[in-house]
Amino acid sequence: MNQAKREIPGFAELLHRFERTVSVLGRSQSTFQNYSRHVAAVSLHFGKIPTELDPEQIHDYLFYLQKKSKSPSQSYFKHTVYGLRFLLKSEGLSY
Repeated sequence: MNQAKREIPGFAELLHRFERTVSVLGRSQSTFQNYSRHVAAVSLHFGKIPTELDPEQIHDYLFYLQKKSKSPSQSYFKHTVYGLRFLLKSEGLSY
């Protein structure tokens, strides 16, 4: 099966700003990679960058993650929350 690469408008620019912020604040490259992986999953789920989401959509996504499996990974869930929080704060937003 051939899967087309899905590109979210504005994501590359957002990710570049995010990487710069993570680096300037002294966080590790692995922190950036971990957070960006979770942020990318949110973007792919909605088809747009997280900064374009309203708080209700973010809460719906987090609820979806909790209900997705019978035993959701707490670390996956927490990294999603932390990644979104860090990204949104670095973009001057809070939810």
